Amino acid sequence: MEITLNFYSTNYIYQTSIAIVTTPFKFKNNEQIQLVTKNINELKKICDGVVVISNEKLSDITDSKADPKDNIESFDTILASAVNGISSIFLSHSEYDINIDFVDIITIMSSVECFLTGIGEAQGDKAAQEALKSAMQSPLLGGIDIKGTMGAIVNFTIHPDHPMSDIAEAMEIIEAVADPNADIFLGTKCDATMPIDKVLVTLMVADFFDNVFKLQ
Repeated sequence: MEITLNFYSTNYIYQTSIAIVTTPFKFKNNEQIQLVTKNINELKKICDGVVVISNEKLSDITDSKADPKDNIESFDTILASAVNGISSIFLSHSEYDINIDFVDIITIMSSVECFLTGIGEAQGDKAAQEALKSAMQSPLLGGIDIKGTMGAIVNFTIHPDHPMSDIAEAMEIIEAVADPNADIFLGTKCDATMPIDKVLVTLMVADFFDNVFKLQ
């Protein structure tokens, strides 16, 4: 899957292309896995960024006792949530949002091999902090230790009246595990239809191809 996004300002039109790739299940042979690695490398040459999602970890999230139709629908729902979360980082803006600078996004994407993504949500006291912790522990990240990451993009979907102190304290969590010189970008999307104490988080973490197949 490839997403092409257009950004408009007063004098310029910007465009970026992001590939979203799913890796094979672990029962696939080494030749197929090597082919995926090669193809991801090729995508990196023509896309601004590559986001990798593990099919194996998608299956961990779904119900092992469910029939294939239900599992496929669950896969689609999870992938749609991830894609919508990634897209909203770039495309959803309102007068109350904290927007991530387009140039910053392109800079970080071009400097790393790929991104892994996690999604999380929480409601109640310290919801932003709990949602980010959930995203950091998301099965889509496959348990990979993100300590020392050189880059992260964190996007919170919140009610316009959600306390910014909660967001600030949540960001301290990712800053604590990232490299001291890491590029970390914060964005918010305000949704007045959400409960004030509910938070959704999309987390994109810079990683390396060598780690991608540790997800299997």
